[in-house]
Amino acid sequence: MDKATGRSITISVAAAAATAIVAAGVISLAMNTPSANAAADTGDWGNSVSLIDDKRTSADEIPSNFDVDSSIRATSQLLGSEGTASYWTAVDSKGDICLTVTFEGSMDIAMTSCIPEKDFMEHGVPIQANTVDGATVAYLLPDSLVGAKTNQDLSALHPNLLVGDPFAVGQTAEKLVADDGATINLPGFGEPGDYTKAPE
Repeated sequence: MDKATGRSITISVAAAAATAIVAAGVISLAMNTPSANAAADTGDWGNSVSLIDDKRTSADEIPSNFDVDSSIRATSQLLGSEGTASYWTAVDSKGDICLTVTFEGSMDIAMTSCIPEKDFMEHGVPIQANTVDGATVAYLLPDSLVGAKTNQDLSALHPNLLVGDPFAVGQTAEKLVADDGATINLPGFGEPGDYTKAPE
């Protein structure tokens, strides 16, 4: 947990011995903005990401082989999949909005990044991961920034989700501007380390 912002990242793997290697490959961003709990602000994430209010189907359920918090599992909505990675949005027990990435492979790695509402409206939910089962950089965007153009080679896997190769994009900050003038500042992560070897 970043005490300055309330942003948190959770990492889980099926193989416990891999925890140190995976954790080193995930960057937790410290943002210099005040934070506010989502439930205290509006109590309704559907105002920021309408997908949260969609009726869940079996496709929105995170597979049971991934170890994720029960509140994430109960509220997950599938955003899309690419390669070994699947992306989910959810709301945690504190009312923060989350982006979970699961990697199918030898370790069944799941990573969740959560952020309070005020920070979400300013930065989205960013995550960067480089694991033995795959690598990604991803940004969950509020509805107000859907369709905003980026100068990086990020693809819209879902209208609210930009994803890319962490070795090529997401290393420096970028300001996105929507057609109506809404803005968001995507944080930069720097270059990911190489944590792609499984422990022996």
